[in-house]
Amino acid sequence: MNNPKTKRGEKTKRKLLNSAEKVFGEKGYFEASVSEITRRARVSTGTFYIYYDSKLEIFRDLIINLNHELRKTIKIATNNLEKRRDVENKGFREFFEFLKRHKNLYWIVRQSEHVDRKLFSWYYSKIAEGYIEGLEQAMQKSEFNYYDPELISYALMGIADFVGMKYVLWEDSLDEEKIKQLMDFIFNGLLKK
Repeated sequence: MNNPKTKRGEKTKRKLLNSAEKVFGEKGYFEASVSEITRRARVSTGTFYIYYDSKLEIFRDLIINLNHELRKTIKIATNNLEKRRDVENKGFREFFEFLKRHKNLYWIVRQSEHVDRKLFSWYYSKIAEGYIEGLEQAMQKSEFNYYDPELISYALMGIADFVGMKYVLWEDSLDEEKIKQLMDFIFNGLLKK
């Protein structure tokens, strides 16, 4: 993979990644082709090979890029929040909004399990890294009960993953009331007090 040296090159590479997101999302990795990616990006096949050596290389770069953009989006949205409860609330909301803008995210990431298992594992591990750190800090400040922060980070990621799949992708029905109920469940659990 070659990084662009000019603004124009950055724009072209972004066009290729945006096109790849659509093509891999619609056709799947194995049915997608470099020619379809370049056609939709409106660049030549030769231009593709200036930036990437193969379909696999752009697929990997796409997943890394989506991961980075998701983490960046959540970090920016939660950066000035002091209480972890507020961070969780805003972070979940930002994840769902990101998913609305990148509806192929799930399909693309799940394909990576069959294309590059290390990349699939990396995707979730990279998200969990920052999550673990934030949860540990909240637990140390007694904002949350102490549990294994890695365990809790994956549990919360699982909740976001399946709620997003059901109510953002399949039904597009995630409203404020559902989000409030979800956050109440996360902070208060199943047991009556």
